[in-house]
Amino acid sequence: MQLIRHRETGGGQDWELTLGFPDARFAPYVNQYWEVKGTFPHTREHILPMGDLALMVNLGPDQLLEDRDDPGQVETFREAWISGLQHQHLTIASPHGSWLAGVRLTPEGAFRMQLGPAELADHVLDLDGVLGPRTGSLTDQLRSAPGPEARFGILEGVVETRIAVGQAWSSEIRWAMRQLDASQGGAPVAWMAAELGWTRQRFHAAFVDAVGLAPKLYARVLRFQEAIRTIGTATRPDLAAVAQTAGYYDQAHFNRDFRAFAGLTPGEYLRQRFEGPDLGFARID
Repeated sequence: MQLIRHRETGGGQDWELTLGFPDARFAPYVNQYWEVKGTFPHTREHILPMGDLALMVNLGPDQLLEDRDDPGQVETFREAWISGLQHQHLTIASPHGSWLAGVRLTPEGAFRMQLGPAELADHVLDLDGVLGPRTGSLTDQLRSAPGPEARFGILEGVVETRIAVGQAWSSEIRWAMRQLDASQGGAPVAWMAAELGWTRQRFHAAFVDAVGLAPKLYARVLRFQEAIRTIGTATRPDLAAVAQTAGYYDQAHFNRDFRAFAGLTPGEYLRQRFEGPDLGFARID
């Protein structure tokens, strides 16, 4: 497994991020394994929708999830939870630092692992409600493991066990996802349904069941994801060029979608994004 480590110290922060990337056998199901540990110069951050689902295990202090519509309402996560495919940002608070380990699953991985991507979409749920009572033992195993790579191995074992007995995507859904991925969300829904010989209603229902979001909404997430990747770590990216590369009609379309997904303007994201190899996070305060 390929590992990347990134550490930041000074200025009120001392934290390390470790990323692990799966081999070809797990690549259709896992985008990455990750661990973050330490203290940050901020307590709140936005997690942007990046087209995957996140299974997270808390090995340290409590983590707080704010209600998007009412920031005064917070939910405390002490052990483990899973974030479904999102089409808006999440706001989390780590007032006492973080020690989290997890795996970012592709929509196909969540389906194959029998996690119910349609039920998880736009929700964050306690993991024991999804995986059952083994969640506590998973937390204990991860906490006692000697390091990030060992923890990633444990998480990969969970993935392997569940995909071994899970159902694969249909060939039709896999084909549709290839069209959307190749076109950065530009493939028309009506055309895909017609190519499959399905009605639009049948295609919509099958797609939501397998992926979690409606096809048009998922296509918008893919465009936003491409915009975040295109911006990358550039200091002064040409946002008009970013919009064009990601497939937006014009700058206004890009700005509108970016704020809807991120809760920030592109300029605010550039000022508040995390430094390092993992994209899609922005400091709030």
